[in-house]
Amino acid sequence: MAAVTGADIDDIRDALRQASGKIMTAAGAAHPVMGVGNDALVGAMALLGWSVTEEWKAEPRNNNKPGYKASRLGDFLDERGNDGPFIVNVTGHYYAVSHGEICDTYTKLPTEISKFRRRAKWVERWWKFSRAKGAA
Repeated sequence: MAAVTGADIDDIRDALRQASGKIMTAAGAAHPVMGVGNDALVGAMALLGWSVTEEWKAEPRNNNKPGYKASRLGDFLDERGNDGPFIVNVTGHYYAVSHGEICDTYTKLPTEISKFRRRAKWVERWWKFSRAKGAA
């Protein structure tokens, strides 16, 4: 989220707390952010002034169903990697992708897509964002 928005991590953490509804613990302390779900991610992005302009979700996996639509991360990068910004959910892990670069939540460093080590990961969902009109 920081790679897309440029927002401070504390602001992102607060937006995630608000979007998830988990703001305070029973003891009155700030609720820890231990993970991010898709709904909280999109809600927090909206609170940070970013709106979804396009999105895609894989159909539920069913090996007996012909025509199951899924996308490998490498295919997404080839097809959409020069556009963006995107946040891409790859089986519970998120990447930021924009204009020829990808940022992994583990390394936290942007990497040129052409230099990114491609692994056989399936894209579960992605969102393309734009700065909301009137956002600061």
